[in-house]
Amino acid sequence: MAFISWKSASEGFGKIILEEAEKMNEKFLQKNINLFLIFLIIVMIGLVVMLSVYFEKRFEQVSGVYKFVNKNLSSCESQLSIAQKELNKIVTTLNSTESDIRKYDELYVTKSNELDRQKQGLENAQQALSLSEKNLAEFKAKYESETSRANTLQSDVNKFTIEVANLQDQINRKNQLINDLQDQCN
Repeated sequence: MAFISWKSASEGFGKIILEEAEKMNEKFLQKNINLFLIFLIIVMIGLVVMLSVYFEKRFEQVSGVYKFVNKNLSSCESQLSIAQKELNKIVTTLNSTESDIRKYDELYVTKSNELDRQKQGLENAQQALSLSEKNLAEFKAKYESETSRANTLQSDVNKFTIEVANLQDQINRKNQLINDLQDQCN
């Protein structure tokens, strides 16, 4: 009988050891899952930060291009204004000089040539202005597109932030469950 009780005692002891080994294996698995989830969260946060930095730099580049185009547009407008004033001076000079027909003809030819150059310059300035306006319109469209894209990304960031908070809550609940199970085991 002592032999049978020894055998039953060793079987009971073996079952206890197997149960403890299974519990340790589950704890190890849960711990690794938590580490994996934390790693995933860190990677997601890193991606969000990198995307934010990328779009911030991209926005700065687009803003720089806009400022450059705007500056060129202002320069073209001032040149156009100067050319218009010069043209007005030339016309006034032509209208006021009627004293000598020959001088008037010579002056007319001279001023006509200057006027042609000014018109060519004005046409060039108008073409540059048209190109600048076209570039400005393209920039505005691109700016609006990038702004919309940035808003979409911000929405995604907010969604991921909520998801991270939810995952953190799940982690906290799992940690509490682990603590409760450890307390029950002890």
